[in-house]
Amino acid sequence: MPPPADPALAALDAFYAKPAKALFHALELAAYARAGVRLAAPVLDLGCGDGAAAALLRRCGALDRPPACGLDLDPAALRRARRRGAHRALVRGDAHRLPFADGAFAAVLANEMLAALPVAPGPALAEARRVLAPGGVLVATVPTARQRDHLWQARVAARLPRRAGERLLARFEARSQDRTVLEAAGWLEAFRRAGLEVGAAVPFAAPEAVLTCGLLAVQPLRAFAALRAAPRPGRGLAGRLLEGRFRRLLGADAAAGRDEAGALLVAARRP
Repeated sequence: MPPPADPALAALDAFYAKPAKALFHALELAAYARAGVRLAAPVLDLGCGDGAAAALLRRCGALDRPPACGLDLDPAALRRARRRGAHRALVRGDAHRLPFADGAFAAVLANEMLAALPVAPGPALAEARRVLAPGGVLVATVPTARQRDHLWQARVAARLPRRAGERLLARFEARSQDRTVLEAAGWLEAFRRAGLEVGAAVPFAAPEAVLTCGLLAVQPLRAFAALRAAPRPGRGLAGRLLEGRFRRLLGADAAAGRDEAGALLVAARRP
């Protein structure tokens, strides 16, 4: 097996045309590395989306083989995941009613999924626990309530009339699709109530990193999308422009405290 890829380089290679997405995934991958996550097969990728996260986690050493199954409710996302080929199998399904037997998996991934659910995470966490074998591990990344405070939109909104500021933040939240955002302590309590033992809780996405993600997503910088026309030189150009900045942010992010971080990686075990 090749040595794990560097988080900054892996994320830039995968998302060279979307710098905001590249930075967030680099931060997330670095959190996996700090947590020392190495997941045993078989793995369920819950809310797998287009398969990009699973491919990056394998490239960076958190997975030693493709997840046994990726599950998502969105058929368009599953079509993209099928083209990517990062999973052994793909299933359309609901996180609240998983179509798997009790104890079917040694590990469950839930990257950026729990907050997107239309209801509180308790039922989905209970289902994830059910399909885990005893001793199996659930790893999830979730946004915390601190994230909103660090957005450039929040800084601008504070200087606008109240209704205009609320509209600006509402547009961001509609795009992010985070329906449930808790304090770090609230997320940990939700895992414990589902009968899971929290083993690691690694904060990431510190204030400067969240601010930079938001700034990289503003309209003028979407010109990076033009790099898709020439992928090889496009990757090289994005790397030259962004790698140094990403590395500095990742270094600072490693020192983020739980009370200030905008996101949290939680690794919890079924007893």
